[in-house]
Amino acid sequence: MQNLKGKELSLASEALQDNSKIAADLVAGQLAQGIKSDGTKSDFTYAPFTIAVKRGKPGLAGITDHLTNFDTGESYHGLYMKVNGDKIEFGTKSSKEESISERMDGEAFRPDQDNKEELVRNHAQPAFMKKVKDILKL
Repeated sequence: MQNLKGKELSLASEALQDNSKIAADLVAGQLAQGIKSDGTKSDFTYAPFTIAVKRGKPGLAGITDHLTNFDTGESYHGLYMKVNGDKIEFGTKSSKEESISERMDGEAFRPDQDNKEELVRNHAQPAFMKKVKDILKL
């Protein structure tokens, strides 16, 4: 166990960062359903003109019965998760980040509790354990 001493936090950070793409995918799925990071559904309603414009678009861009925050896909493609020590940052590289966050009560780009649990239990924990086993040569 001596080989692990003091490395736990950095291994956990690495395990999370190694799964940043999965974290972004989980947030994208949540956005597509109009779910805020507190787990509640957004109560945003599109204006009639926007509904008319969106109806002509394919896929998520054409959904009008709930907020998807998907128009060109720029915000979804720019989703990221960064781990800095014991801090985790979620966001998008899109210029629309602020307006999307406002529509979602500031709760747009962080995963809800279910997605946090999915990320940790099914992705970060196994990655962490693999790193530990590699160090201990198990």
